[in-house]
Amino acid sequence: MGKNFLKVTVFGLVFMAATLVSGAELLKDDFTDFTFSRSKWTVFPPVDGINVTVGGGNCVINNTSNRDGGFLHTFSTPKPSTFTFSFVLKSAPRQDIGAMFCRQSGNNYNGYQITTIDDNVIVFKYVNNEGSSIFYQKSGDINSSGNNKFTISKQGSIFHVFVNDMFQGEFIDSEFNTGDVLLLVDKGVSAQFGTVHITDEFTEGKHRTSFSDNFNDNNLKYWKYLYNDETNKNRVPEINVQNGVLLMKTGDSLLSCMYGDINLTDFSASVEVQHKSGSTSSESSQYGIVLIGETEPGKISTVAYFGIAGNQTYIDKDNIIRSNPAIKGSAGTTGVVFIDTIEVKRQAGSSNYEFIVNGTTLANDYPVGNHKIVGIGIFCHGNLEIEFDNFHAEQHGTISVTWKTNPRFTNSNRQVIKNTNSVFYDLKGRKRITAASASSKRGASVRAAGVYVNENGRDIRVRKTRQK
Repeated sequence: MGKNFLKVTVFGLVFMAATLVSGAELLKDDFTDFTFSRSKWTVFPPVDGINVTVGGGNCVINNTSNRDGGFLHTFSTPKPSTFTFSFVLKSAPRQDIGAMFCRQSGNNYNGYQITTIDDNVIVFKYVNNEGSSIFYQKSGDINSSGNNKFTISKQGSIFHVFVNDMFQGEFIDSEFNTGDVLLLVDKGVSAQFGTVHITDEFTEGKHRTSFSDNFNDNNLKYWKYLYNDETNKNRVPEINVQNGVLLMKTGDSLLSCMYGDINLTDFSASVEVQHKSGSTSSESSQYGIVLIGETEPGKISTVAYFGIAGNQTYIDKDNIIRSNPAIKGSAGTTGVVFIDTIEVKRQAGSSNYEFIVNGTTLANDYPVGNHKIVGIGIFCHGNLEIEFDNFHAEQHGTISVTWKTNPRFTNSNRQVIKNTNSVFYDLKGRKRITAASASSKRGASVRAAGVYVNENGRDIRVRKTRQK
């Protein structure tokens, strides 16, 4: 069936544990008692070919019919409009299996469905059995081997989404205020579910305020990539993690940007960089720290670059190239390793960012602007080979997070930003148009810190149709 992912803003995209509350229990079924389960659930739709087996802590739904269906729990009236609903999906032969909530009465599939595709957690909204996604988020908390716990918590029109008790984000929708729950399996599929738990209180997710990675044998699972160059896949940069560092390679006029979700106001961020090879010009090649902001409702983009170049230069807030001996870049005797530490800070109450390299403040007057910062990461632009290490960002006063050790990761087909759009946002949130002559004169260079070149954000579309 065709699918259409709609890009939406996910407010507070983080991966911190939920603040669990203990409300009145509406349903708890661990599928150990067949008689109890049969008193709480019914097969939907009531057609031949949908077989449900309960026992031993498992609910196995084997759907050999020609319709999507599963196990339906119908609430007595009034149905809850504030709730926390969780279920465990133990195993399924493929992804795109999950559960519906706020499902409407009748012979239909109207309501919401939470599921996964690849390493993304998705919520579909079905109206007249036509579904489109209203929440789409890459998750580093999905177990590829199965046994994943999914949780939806609702209060009013606000929904918080969790995977394995880790907060993924929030979406807002008022189409369906209440309804029933359905463990849903596509036709021709068998899936195994675990404990279902429903309470009548809201479970609030907590924002993450720190993000760190020393690249020691982890798989980058919490990093994200802002854009995908589908038309020039042969020019996609190479990103490898080996020997405790991240090596990023980019081609001419390409900008690779990777970041972590984090909610920041006053903060400090730092990363160690080494210019391995490639261009040394600030006009065509820079590397450093990037800030991701919500440029307008429903869209995210970069709002500030803080980068240096191999020739010991940087570009200031007025787009002027400046040199500073504090920057090591690629200068020096052959065979000598030069590592620069780049820092970006915003003090509490300040209206400016500070840009620091190797302890020397290059500038402290980059205006903050009106964007809400929702992510922070690293970038590399132009014909370059750069090593990154010991990335760290945190809200002032918070404790850093270091990722768990995971198998080595190598991927040479990562996403990329092309610096070709004529639209960008400055740090004050103003939409600007760059003149073609200026763009060609600068060779499509990375613009000054605080300037971003793409207004469109990600746009992935999916449609799903359920047959009645």
